[in-house]
Amino acid sequence: MAKKIASLGTSLNRVDISVLGATKDPFEKITRKKGSFEKVINSIRLLKDEGVDVQIKSTLMKPNKDEFLMIKKLSERFDTMFRYSPTINPRINGDKSPLKYQVAPVQVYELRKKLNSSRKLINEEELEGRSSENLGRKNLFRCGAGQSEVTISPYGEMNLCLEIHYPRYNILKGSFEEGWKILKEYVQNFRPPKGYFCKDCVLAQFCHWCPARGLLTSGALTRCSQQDRAQALFEARHSPLWKKMAPAWERQKRRFK
Repeated sequence: MAKKIASLGTSLNRVDISVLGATKDPFEKITRKKGSFEKVINSIRLLKDEGVDVQIKSTLMKPNKDEFLMIKKLSERFDTMFRYSPTINPRINGDKSPLKYQVAPVQVYELRKKLNSSRKLINEEELEGRSSENLGRKNLFRCGAGQSEVTISPYGEMNLCLEIHYPRYNILKGSFEEGWKILKEYVQNFRPPKGYFCKDCVLAQFCHWCPARGLLTSGALTRCSQQDRAQALFEARHSPLWKKMAPAWERQKRRFK
C-alpha cells in the first residue's frame, strides 16, 4: 500500500496519521484495538521509506498527557511535522461523554509552553497578534473551513469540516467546483446574530474556541462553552497583557452568567 500511495507522486500533498500515544499500552487503551500501535508505527516507517511526506497528528487527553512530549519526540525520530490539538470535542451526535478526557487548563498551558518552542510543529489553535487593544472576534471562522479547505466523506458529502454538516453538498450529484462555491459563499456571507458575545470579548484573542466546537457543545456556531472561556481566562491571566485587560473582563464577565 505504501508503494501505491507513493506512486501518486505530486498529486498527493501529504499523508496525516494520528498517533495518540508514544508507547503501546496508552495507545491501545485509547484505540481499544490490540496490535494497533505496531501497525501505525510500521505504516509511518513504510511511507517514509517510500519518500512520502507524513505528518503525525495527535490530540491531548488525560490518557496520553504524561507522554505527549514523547509523541512529539516520535515525530522527530521519523523527521515529520507534528500537529496537535489540546481540545476534546463532543461526538457528532451530541454525546458529551468524551469531554471527561479533557486536560485541565493549567496542564494545557504548561504543555503549550514546552511544545511551542519546538521546530516542525503546528498547534491547531495557535493565535497570533495578541495585544491589549486587540479586542473581540470579528471573523467567526479563523480556520481554513470554506476558505482553503473542506472535507469529503466516503459517500461524496462535501462539508466545511468533519463537525459542521451544513451546508452539505453531494459531489456525486454535482461537481467539486459547484460545491466549493456554495461552501465558500456560506462562510463569506455568514453574519453572526444579535447577541454574539465574541465580537468584543476581551478574552477572544486567547480563546481557542471554533464554530464547530460551539455547535457540538452548545448547539450554535456562535456560542462558546464555559470550558473554552475557562481556558482562555487562564491563559489571559498568565499573559503580560492581563493588567490592562482585567478591568474590561470584570465588566464583561457578568453577561456569561
